Amino acid sequence: MIPIHRRLDWFARCHPDAVALTDAGGALDFRAAGQLVGRLAGAFVAAGLKPGDRVVVLSANRREGLLGFLAAAASGVVWTPLNTRLAAREIAEIAADAEPALVLADAAGADIFDAVPGAVSCPRICLDGPRDGWVGLEDWLAASAGVPAPDLGWDPGHPLFQMYTSGTTGRPSGILISHGAWDAQLEQFFHTQPYRPGDGVLIVTPLFHIAATITSMAALLAGARVELPPRFNVAEVFDLLVEGRVAGTMLVPAMIGQLLLEATARGVTRVEGVRRICYGASPIPEGMLREALALFGCEFVQGYGLTETAGIATTLNPSDHLSALAGRGELLRSAGRPIMGVSVRIARPDGSIAAADEVGEVQISGPNLFLGYWRNPEKTRGAWTPDGWFRTGDAGRLDADGYLYIVDRIKEMIISGGENVFPQEVERVLAELPSVRECAVFGIPDAKWGEVVGAAIVTRPGHHFDEAAARAHATARLARFKCPSRYLLLDDFPRNATGKIVRKALTAAAGGGH
Repeated sequence: MIPIHRRLDWFARCHPDAVALTDAGGALDFRAAGQLVGRLAGAFVAAGLKPGDRVVVLSANRREGLLGFLAAAASGVVWTPLNTRLAAREIAEIAADAEPALVLADAAGADIFDAVPGAVSCPRICLDGPRDGWVGLEDWLAASAGVPAPDLGWDPGHPLFQMYTSGTTGRPSGILISHGAWDAQLEQFFHTQPYRPGDGVLIVTPLFHIAATITSMAALLAGARVELPPRFNVAEVFDLLVEGRVAGTMLVPAMIGQLLLEATARGVTRVEGVRRICYGASPIPEGMLREALALFGCEFVQGYGLTETAGIATTLNPSDHLSALAGRGELLRSAGRPIMGVSVRIARPDGSIAAADEVGEVQISGPNLFLGYWRNPEKTRGAWTPDGWFRTGDAGRLDADGYLYIVDRIKEMIISGGENVFPQEVERVLAELPSVRECAVFGIPDAKWGEVVGAAIVTRPGHHFDEAAARAHATARLARFKCPSRYLLLDDFPRNATGKIVRKALTAAAGGGH
């Protein structure tokens, strides 16, 4: 195993003039990238940070957010990115939970912290220059000039970064990922999504999300060029893909849907510039996936995993997508098979192992699993089975060929009249309607049944949603207790920063109380 900062050092020595990344500040070659990592690591040491201290980061995607991660690896501090899309008080609460020794933020992030006085009491560095209560990044780095970059002895069990969950099912938790787990995930990623020097890899999901972190880091440490715009802009991303400037990208389904709409608006029926598209983070409607396969005609890879698995745990590979198009259409609903070194099993509520195609809890074993939850030993203990498997909280099944099918989040399951309803099952049925672009199913509190099923619908452009027809369609295909009692028509869904639908907000919009 090779510490990740030393991987970058090699490219800085052997390919110094190759472009490592581009962001809003322009292009940065591997020589300059290595130098910035060294300056940041030296500044951490000069500031008195010790191994294990937290560095909280609140910023849009930019070079410091990627290379600072490597500087943390070199100096032993724990990199802790925060979700920029949360409310100021939520961010302040999470920052306080992390107990940071240092805060790094761009101007927008600094504004957020300033909006909650006393949110953090440690030194604060603004990446965009000095301001009241903040030291500018360049001034801070200059003050530590000459301090050599540390290169600590590598401990695979030492925490490398702390990433907070999105909080869609409760209060955000700090998930601790070790150096060893991250190194294992990198090796797994190199085999499932190989990039090479000269490839451009577009990162448009935020770096406080595990998928963006692993994709960008694996690309950079393979010698590829990371394209790092501050945020997702559908027109700009579409142009990059059409022009062939990037070999691959990682997208959430909501982004794929926007790109399909952009293609329709432009009258484009085929895009041939990109080699590979990885998608994940939330379920994708099968119809949307088929449209995307037809539009881009490139390799598609689905990645399923959690922050607790340091990224991906299973993949649906390009060959699986081809098999699906050739006749095994059900594979498009699969999350694929376990990646190298990972095992997946399905467990019944009593802990026994489920049979093929039996729904139960998805449990995972592998070298890329997390250390635990920060300052939450009870939740950490509850995350593991007695024999050492991680309990994902996802409901799923394994078929006879070992393909994993995610049925739903167990916590998102609706219990109506004592019967279990998994939202994805209902969503698949509603997605068959030609007028439905996307749908999201959620529970609504009900005095008689405990919960009833609600469905939020986003229609296709130019289509009319016929509720009576939808009810008839659902009744013909689903048990009565699974059929939606209420439909909401929306222009778009409430989503968190990773593109996942916030079902609690839909429940509230439908008049529910939770």
